[in-house]
Amino acid sequence: MYPSCGAINSDKEVASTQHLFFIDERGANLNHSPRYGRSLTNERAYDDRPVAKGERISMVSALTTSGMSAAFNYQGTMTGGVFLYFLRYVL
Repeated sequence: MYPSCGAINSDKEVASTQHLFFIDERGANLNHSPRYGRSLTNERAYDDRPVAKGERISMVSALTTSGMSAAFNYQGTMTGGVFLYFLRYVL
C-alpha cells in the first residue's frame, strides 16, 4: 500500500495551493441536433438534421483555487501545437 500523505510530508514543508493550476479543455460542434424530440400526445416530432460537417469551437483554460486564471478560445480541436501556444503565450 501507499503511505498516507501525512507520512510523506511529515518532515517537509507543505506546498502552497496558490501555485496549483488545473488545465481544462472543452469544445462543441455547432451542427449538433438532439436525437430525440418532444411533441404533443399522438403527434410526431419533426426537425431537420444538418448534413454537412460543422465547425468546432473549443476553449482551454487554467483554473486555480481562486477561480479562472486564463482562457483561450479557438476554432478547431485541441492539438499539441495549440496546447503549447496556450502554455507559452496565454498562461
